[in-house]
Parts: sequence; C-alpha cells; structure tokens
Amino acid sequence: MKKKDWIKVALLAVATSCGAGVAYGQSGLHGSGAFDVGGFRSGTGAMSQQSYMPSAGCDSCDGGTCEVGGYGLDCGDECGVGSAPGFFGGAEWLTWQVNGGSQNYAVALNPRTLTERYTKDAAQKGNGVRGKVGYRTSSMWDVAVGYTYFKADDSGGVSSDSDPSSLFVATRSRANLATQNAQGPQAVSYQDKLEMQALDFEVGRKLQYGNFDFRPFGGFRWLELDAKQGGGYQYAPNGVATGLPTRLASSDLTSSSLLKGYGLRMGAEASVDLFGGFRAYGRGAASVLVGEMKSKATEINEQDGQVLNRDVKETLAVPGLEAAAGLAWRFDMLEVRGGYELNTIFNGTNHNGRRDDLLFHGFFAGASINY
Repeated sequence: MKKKDWIKVALLAVATSCGAGVAYGQSGLHGSGAFDVGGFRSGTGAMSQQSYMPSAGCDSCDGGTCEVGGYGLDCGDECGVGSAPGFFGGAEWLTWQVNGGSQNYAVALNPRTLTERYTKDAAQKGNGVRGKVGYRTSSMWDVAVGYTYFKADDSGGVSSDSDPSSLFVATRSRANLATQNAQGPQAVSYQDKLEMQALDFEVGRKLQYGNFDFRPFGGFRWLELDAKQGGGYQYAPNGVATGLPTRLASSDLTSSSLLKGYGLRMGAEASVDLFGGFRAYGRGAASVLVGEMKSKATEINEQDGQVLNRDVKETLAVPGLEAAAGLAWRFDMLEVRGGYELNTIFNGTNHNGRRDDLLFHGFFAGASINY
C-alpha cells in the first residue's frame, strides 16, 4: 500500500471515530465522571440537564470557552450552555406571613397620664401556590409563564376584660383621640383579609460555569392585590368621667383597597452543586409596575353618626423586590426544592388614606421536571 493510501486510511479512521463518539454521546449513556466524546461533554446527573456540544473536528471546551463552535453556540461562548431542547414545569406550596398594611389596630394607654403602654397588631398568615411552565431551546434560552396565588386572613381584638387597667384607642378609627378618650373604648376588634395574584411572562437564558448555574431573566408582570379591613370598638357614650353605669355603644369600621398593576420585572436565579445531588439555590428580582388603586373606607358610631365616608381612585408606581434562598435536590429529570423568601410590594395598600408597603415572607417547597 502506498504512503498516500495509508494517509487516507488514517483520516478515514479518525472521521469514523468522531462519528461513533457523537452517536455514543446522543445515546444518553453516562459514566461516573465527566468526559468528552466526539465533541459532547457529559457527566453524572440528569440527562436533560447535561450539556452537549458537537463541534467541528472533535474539538471540545478549553479554558471556559468553546473554541470551534458548539450546538447553537458561537466560538467564545460559555462552555456547557448547550442542551437538549424541551419543556419544563413546576409547582410550589407557599406558607407566608404578611407585615405592614396598617396592621396596628389598638394602643393601650395609661388612663391617668395617657402615655402608651403597648400596641396591638394583626398577624396575617396564609397559604398559596405558585406554578411555572415553559420551553427551553438547545442554546438554553427559555420562555416561561408563571402564576402565583396567595390568601391570608386574621381576626381578633383586645378588651378591658383582659386588661382592666388600660384605656384603649382604636388606631384605625378616624374619630379624634380626644373623642375616643372621652368615650373610653372598652373593646377593640378587627377582621383582615388579603388576596394576591401575580402573572409573570419571562424570557431567560441558563449559563453554566462548571458546577455553577446562573439564569438571568426579564419580562412582564401583572399584579392584583385585594385587601380588606373590618372591625370597630365599643365605648361608653356617656363618657368614663361621669362614673354612671351605661350600656356600651359600638363603632363600625370598614376599609377596602384594590390594586391592579402591570409593568416590567427582571432578576436572576443561581445554584451550585454541593454533595449527593444537593444544590444551594438563590433567586432575586425587582419590578416596577404602574398601578390603579381603588380604596374605600367608612366609619359609623352611635354617638357621632358617620365619621368617615371615603372613595378614592388613584394611579401610582408600585415597585417590588424579591429574594429567596434554599436547597434543591436533583435526580434525573426531577428537582425538589425548598427554602425561605421575602417579597416586598411598595405602595401595596391604602386604608383610610394611609398608603402602606407590604412584606410577604415565609417558606416555599415544591418540585419541577424537565423533559
């Protein structure tokens, strides 16, 4: 055989080897460690999460960049961002508490000096759900839609039966302090309800740097926040100074605040491998919405009649901040995660003319699947 023929045979063998490597990489067979075969990079873990980069001439990633070009990538792109295209989806259970939103409902005073002894606040706790579905391309760009629903309520009160040495002031009342002091409220009560819905449309891209994943995203958010407050207080209409026995009169308070807003939302989520399939997970986002708020409030008491009748509609900016951290465990196409998060909605409610921010904080737990 001539020298030229030997060269042809050698080149043919190399080409065949590369082709076999590509077929082996596409078969989804994984070893215990990372390896490069025919331009495909793989390793232990979920097949749907593995990066594969068939590049010309059997070249692979070197120094964190693709030297020749990969599946859906240009030369110089980050290593390992190519993946099999497909759908993904997940759901989470939320257990949150709400702070803010005019939650103070009563103040206990010293009846002689009228100095404050302590305050009483509502504590709204509730549950909700959050879901997301989307599609990811081979270059790890994705589009997704997510929906969040949360509901919380709380009721209670304080009375002279539990603390006969204090004078109570209903802080949600529009009756002036002197009037309340003269009437001497004997009991203050409240009933709070809140519902929140959010619809998100996102475009993002997942980037991989070794065992670290990073996904920036941006998109559109629609938000609805419906908050209601009720309650009142009972008082002595003849005044406490007379010392005369008297029946207790009542004052009824109602307030509602409905916010609907839409605007831009941007953020990022990241995770890093720990051990045994576990990953540390984090997420942060910010949004700026244009909202329309409708707020109504009424107050009627037996002595003074109608104290308040308010009906206002306004347009305002509604910024938002989100932060979450936790652990995730991944097996094949399934990922289970849980953690703690904080979500702030600025200018979220307006009760009795008082605009307030809301903080939603608590635990989340759920699962997602990639296919």
